[in-house]
Amino acid sequence: MDNKTMARLLAETADLLEIDGADSFRIRSYRRAADAAEQTTVDLTEAAADTARLMEIDGIGKSMAAHLQSIAQTGTLDQRDQLLKKYGLGVLELLKLPAWARKPWPCSGCGQNRQR
Repeated sequence: MDNKTMARLLAETADLLEIDGADSFRIRSYRRAADAAEQTTVDLTEAAADTARLMEIDGIGKSMAAHLQSIAQTGTLDQRDQLLKKYGLGVLELLKLPAWARKPWPCSGCGQNRQR
């Protein structure tokens, strides 16, 4: 699996977490990791065998290293899959539309809206 695909899975997870009303710090960590995965010259699939090597990449911490290792091993990310079951694959397609990408999403259970 290439770095761009790994970055896309992390970015989609961040989008789904945002729709789900997750903590903004958690969402940002996924976005930072997605950016890092896309920009690094390190082959993440090869580096996945060594947690320390992944953590040397700016924007990748211990938990994101574990997520990247999971992606390298399985080709998917459990949390993304669970959120896709909850919201459906179509929601990712909607986010590609300019009008939807800027709309505030209702925050699950917190009574606030979050701007993308």
